[in-house]
Amino acid sequence: KQWYQRRVAITAGAQVIALRRSLKAKVDREVEEAQVIALRSLKAKVDREVEVEREVLHLILDSVEALKDLKLIWIWAVKEALILLTLTWRFLQGEFLLEKI
Repeated sequence: KQWYQRRVAITAGAQVIALRRSLKAKVDREVEEAQVIALRSLKAKVDREVEVEREVLHLILDSVEALKDLKLIWIWAVKEALILLTLTWRFLQGEFLLEKI
């Protein structure tokens, strides 16, 4: 009878150990799945933020290009205005010279 009780205790202990390992494995799998889901969610969030940053950078670059174009237009306009002023000045000097003659 003592041998039987010892055998039952050993079997019960082995079952407890097996159950504990099984539960630990199940918990480990669920934790791993939860971590994968959390990482995927985080990656999606980071990807969205990166895309927004990329769009902002493109807008900034487009603005810089527009400002460069505007600067070129202003340089051209000033150059043309200086040419017109020079021609006007020469024309006026020429008229004054004609009047003196």
